[in-house]
Amino acid sequence: MRKRVVIGIFIVITLIIIFGINQNKTTFSSSKWINCKDKSTRINMITDLEKKHEIIGMNHLQVLELLGKPEWIFDSKQSVYEDFKDIGANEYWSYRIKDDVLAGWKIYLVGFKDNKAIGKKITIEDW
Repeated sequence: MRKRVVIGIFIVITLIIIFGINQNKTTFSSSKWINCKDKSTRINMITDLEKKHEIIGMNHLQVLELLGKPEWIFDSKQSVYEDFKDIGANEYWSYRIKDDVLAGWKIYLVGFKDNKAIGKKITIEDW
């Protein structure tokens, strides 16, 4: 009987540790996003980011404070994201979120028009 209790406690503690570590990886915070050494860890924060923050409608400064400096900024003439041009953005900010050896970087792309975010999506940096 005592052995079962010890095993049960061990299992509960193990599950708490596993879920605690997983929660840490998926919880978004600006400081974790901005300061992460491995940009590939950002993919784990996207769901929580979008639950907590409405990017659409934010201005440049608000997005900059939330996500930091993007890896790339494109205007509508430079953009290689043809499938995203239909939203009418005149500027795009690109944040790397996952490295894929075969496909290239997955990126979190925010489209702006007149200093307001009007679209966002996850796509592949294919150039």
